[in-house]
Amino acid sequence: MIRPLHLEAVDPRTPASRLGQLARESPALALAVAQNPAATPKLLARLARSPDPAVQEAVCAHPRTPPATVYRLAVVMPGVFARTELGQTLYRAGPGGAPRTWVVRRLLASDPVPPAWIE
Repeated sequence: MIRPLHLEAVDPRTPASRLGQLARESPALALAVAQNPAATPKLLARLARSPDPAVQEAVCAHPRTPPATVYRLAVVMPGVFARTELGQTLYRAGPGGAPRTWVVRRLLASDPVPPAWIE
């Protein structure tokens, strides 16, 4: 059975402020909000900090996610990043499936640089 809050979380007509409230309710609602086409870039950037990998994946794949946020998520989910619109544009696999050097440089130029990239 689909619950009323879930229906509200997936409805593109739900106001952005309400989507933010719903995302704080539960991980399941956060995932639904991250998949909502009406989610704002600011909300998606906040949802990217979720500890839930499914929410992070949905944020990474969302076309309205800010590029800097997508770059940060690309470190932990390069396969998802490669399937995003931004990834299709920037990520071109080289030999053995490794990203081309210029892509790595571009990702590393994002601000702030994720600690995982520095190690």
